[in-house]
Amino acid sequence: DRLPTKDDLVKYPLLKDLYTEEKRNSEVAIINTFPKTFPHSFGLEKIDADIKVGYLAWEESVFPRKIIEEFNRELHGLMVTSEHVLQVMRNSGLTIPIINVSEGINQNLLKSEEYKLKTKKSYKFLHISSGLPRKGVDVLIKAFTQEFDNSEDVALVIKTYRNESNIIPGLLEKVDKSNSPEIEVINDLNLTEGQIASLYEQSDSVVIPSRAEGFGLPVAEAMLKQIPVVTTGYSGQMDFVSDENAWLIDFELVKAESQLDLHNSYWAEPDIEQLKKTMRYLFENKGELEINTKVEKAYNTARTLTWESSSQKVVDFIEYLEKIKPLKEQKLAVITTYNSKCGIAEYSRDLYPLIEGAFEDVRYFANSDAEIVFKDNEKIVRTWEYSEKDFTSTLSEIDKFGPDVVHIQYNGPFYSLDSLSNLIKELKNRKIKVLLTIHSIPEVNLKKYSEYLSQSDKIIVHSQKDFEKLKRGGLENIEIFTHGVKGFPDENKQKLRQKLEIGKTPIIASHGLIHEHKGLLEIIDALKILKKDFPEILFLSINAVNTDNSTSSAVFNQMKEKVRENDLEDNVIFVSDFIEKQEIVKLLHLADLIVLPYSDLQEGASGAVRYSFASQRPVIISNSAIFSDLGDVGYRINDNKPQTIADGVKALLADNSLYQNELSKVRKYIEKNSWERQSREVLGMYSLNVTPAKAGVHSL
Repeated sequence: DRLPTKDDLVKYPLLKDLYTEEKRNSEVAIINTFPKTFPHSFGLEKIDADIKVGYLAWEESVFPRKIIEEFNRELHGLMVTSEHVLQVMRNSGLTIPIINVSEGINQNLLKSEEYKLKTKKSYKFLHISSGLPRKGVDVLIKAFTQEFDNSEDVALVIKTYRNESNIIPGLLEKVDKSNSPEIEVINDLNLTEGQIASLYEQSDSVVIPSRAEGFGLPVAEAMLKQIPVVTTGYSGQMDFVSDENAWLIDFELVKAESQLDLHNSYWAEPDIEQLKKTMRYLFENKGELEINTKVEKAYNTARTLTWESSSQKVVDFIEYLEKIKPLKEQKLAVITTYNSKCGIAEYSRDLYPLIEGAFEDVRYFANSDAEIVFKDNEKIVRTWEYSEKDFTSTLSEIDKFGPDVVHIQYNGPFYSLDSLSNLIKELKNRKIKVLLTIHSIPEVNLKKYSEYLSQSDKIIVHSQKDFEKLKRGGLENIEIFTHGVKGFPDENKQKLRQKLEIGKTPIIASHGLIHEHKGLLEIIDALKILKKDFPEILFLSINAVNTDNSTSSAVFNQMKEKVRENDLEDNVIFVSDFIEKQEIVKLLHLADLIVLPYSDLQEGASGAVRYSFASQRPVIISNSAIFSDLGDVGYRINDNKPQTIADGVKALLADNSLYQNELSKVRKYIEKNSWERQSREVLGMYSLNVTPAKAGVHSL
């Protein structure tokens, strides 16, 4: 909130070498944007640097909008400590490039200095925190004192420090001393790293039931010291903990009650009963194989959390920001469907909000004959219709906006290649940089249109098949851009099913707009076959009716009729409304696997399969060309005949090794092809300073 005073420099000598009153321009300024008294601004406009990058750890589920707007306006990029922080920033409205650089652990923590504990108890639980309400220490003390008594050979050691928000002293005053198990509190801010290491070594388990973390350093340190870890299955630590290497506590999201007092902010409330059972289990099973196996896996994970790795991510990100810096003074126009029941609209909605802040301004020129899903915001201008001929209104609005770059998202049914060619010609006559993404290529003589299409500064497709088709049509400067995947935290399907009172029956699901070539009728026929082996099997059809497509409603009616004919009413649930993606993925999390048995489609890539991957479930796909860009991810079946579909489902449900292998491939694909990574690729294509890459798959 302020610069250091002379008294501060005396109190904190380390600052003397770091702080200067000299005002000068820097090539790069990295701004540590926490702690902060809200809602005051950071004054980022006063920092004189060519590249301004924020660095942030954050815990709660929202970040103040006023500060987000300042970040978008003044920063070129933001570095954060975990995927949790990244998603909070995005959900709060951040539109500039952002990257998770993680944190490192001091690997020298393996070397300890002597620090003698007072307790003589054999088994010791350790908790290290500031004692803020967010740390969940109230839940820990309550669980420990309810589960154990003073006759047992167990103690809870709490390492904390004095601060005005520390709730530990007040909690201990309320503990019933008559039969309480032993609790030792170390209230010392000045312990060395070596002494902290000694605390870990003297402990048998580390318990961090926090309500929210930006990273979770004590969790990572405990893993490095090969101590069993109990922690809440939520927020920053989930980047490196799982059921494979730690004991995760269930939780419910509740309104945050922190000192920050942010509106509509939530955090996790740990399940105290599960915490009690877990602590009891660890106490009574010290040294058992399951515990040792998890500890070994945790140690191997912790060894990868190095500052060398984090610092390399920082360097790479800054080099990237230097390349795209000119965009901050440029305007982007996007000609696309937007905020409507259309796959391309969803594609645009996934991509562009991640990069808006990299530009001076952005506008979306969308079709006026769309069925709008939500109220349009001020950036959406509706200027064209399906089968548009001349784009007169669009070009007029583009002239008013004055973009430096126009990106056209084209799909065959939108308008003809003649109209597209004329649009590109008009834009190039205005000296505007043009990027063209072709989602499906009409079956026409492309050489007839190559003269104008080739004026695009870059042509983007989603598959090798489309790349080769355009090359045969005489076009150059083509690049394959992999369709992104939106990230969502995984949810335990059994716990979700319990909440909905659904049993352990197999559940298969499908997702995407209803279309005659998506194999939905075949899934229902396959369900009839599967019901013989799995009488209670459930099919979740999370498929919206596309009102812009005349066949969609007809196919949906056929689906309902087929369910009735085959007496499958108790085995099928239809979700045919257009719902938010978060809700779609939540429903997909109920499933054991997802089935997309498409017949051959002309689109270059499937958005539905990406959201299916986002649910972190194995996905059965056909050999349709629309899936040709996926590589080896997805369990492929030769055709979409009902028996073939049923056999694929049976194979995955019967073979856990096969199931886990498919799941592993899905998770690797998500990591490699996240929209965050792909959005950075697109910005690289926009930048006038970036030399166009050779045709091929672009990855950062």
